[in-house]
Amino acid sequence: METTIIDFKEVIYQDLEGTELALPDQWIKGFGNTIYIGGTIPMSELGSKIYHSYTTERIAELNSDELELLIQAIEITKMLGTPAHNALKAYLTNKLQTLNK
Repeated sequence: METTIIDFKEVIYQDLEGTELALPDQWIKGFGNTIYIGGTIPMSELGSKIYHSYTTERIAELNSDELELLIQAIEITKMLGTPAHNALKAYLTNKLQTLNK
C-alpha cells in the first residue's frame, strides 16, 4: 500500500485580518494525545504517531486508511478555529486524493 508524508508545517491559513499563520506549535502534541486517549485501537495508534511527530511536525508515512482516519479525527475533535480547521482539512483531503490516484 502506498504512503504519503504529512507535514503540518505546510498547512497555512489566514486569520480575519488576512495574516498568514501556521498551525499552533502545541496543537500537534495535544491533538495526538487527545485521539490516543479517546479513540479506538486504530485511532490510538494514529494518535501515537502524531504525538511522537510533534518535534518535527511531520508524520513520515501514512497510508490512505490512516489518512481517512486522520480526517475523521479532525472533524470529530474540532480542536482548531474555523480557518485553521478548514486549511488542515483541505490539506489532508488533497493528500488523500493524490494518494488514491
